[in-house]
Amino acid sequence: MKLGVQLYTLRDHITTRAGLAQTLDRIAAMGYDGVQISAVGCMEGDSPEVSAADAAQMVKERNLAAPATHVSWEGLDGQVEKQIAWHNALGATLVAVPIPPEGVNEKGPAGYREWLAKAKPVADQLKAGGVTLSYHNHALEFERFAPKGERPYDVLIEEAPWLAMELDTYWVHHSGTDVI
Repeated sequence: MKLGVQLYTLRDHITTRAGLAQTLDRIAAMGYDGVQISAVGCMEGDSPEVSAADAAQMVKERNLAAPATHVSWEGLDGQVEKQIAWHNALGATLVAVPIPPEGVNEKGPAGYREWLAKAKPVADQLKAGGVTLSYHNHALEFERFAPKGERPYDVLIEEAPWLAMELDTYWVHHSGTDVI
């Protein structure tokens, strides 16, 4: 098993190139194997201080890996080719959508089914480019919708076997669901 750090948890320390370098140094010194690129301020915007290729080099220099990222649905939809190029430069083969698109949860199970119908072609395009689409849960995916008691997580699992799941056990537990 390899262990990594989700950089989202350290987002306040990685807003600059120097901050990212120091953070990666500390992660490597602690013995972690890699990082998940998420909320890295110095890599965001139209002119990022650190490009995907720069980050890949920084990670490699510390004998770490960066196999996965988080990207909002809005950052993927309509920008698949750009995301494939970015992920390939980074060396990441897994992209997780960290929260459902706006309005999906409010529509209940039907909202998730509608979104999955839109996500399938995106997943196929990503896959052709060497990147797997996944989903990162929070507590809301374990809330039950009336009247049938369906949970969004169940809909995701049942309706989208092509969607990899990045199970966040903290949020499962926080929802009151038994992680096991």
